[in-house]
Amino acid sequence: MSEKIYLNVREPYSMFSIKTGEGWKPIAQKVINKIIECNSNLPDKSFIYINYIKEKFAGLRINVAYNNVPEEAKKDIENVIKEAQKEASETCEECGTKENVGLRMDGWYTIMCENCMRKFIENNPYYGKFGARWKRFSDGEIIQMTSSVEEQ
Repeated sequence: MSEKIYLNVREPYSMFSIKTGEGWKPIAQKVINKIIECNSNLPDKSFIYINYIKEKFAGLRINVAYNNVPEEAKKDIENVIKEAQKEASETCEECGTKENVGLRMDGWYTIMCENCMRKFIENNPYYGKFGARWKRFSDGEIIQMTSSVEEQ
């Protein structure tokens, strides 16, 4: 689920992992690209450092640190992060679709489309047997899913 990312930019940078599903990685990449672009335009000894990119409580979390960075550049990066978080909140973390997306509500809260939710249920014996709730964003309907019962 996580791959090592090395930023080939000014030191001190270290490696970090993107700890999200595949569907959110293109969203995170937009933030990384903006930070690389911003760093290339900053004066020496100024840089933006990415501490982590991860999923937590069904949200995209991106934490950055600034070293001697002008306020305008900080605001630009914070806006890009907010846009990425909003986009992720409407995107399936697993496959990246924006169609028929909802929230897996049992166990680990996750933004998933209905298709990925059904695959998750089928591939997970515990949830397949006992079920899991999924709330569709478009109409707020809560569906109880199990591997043997489609909807209750």
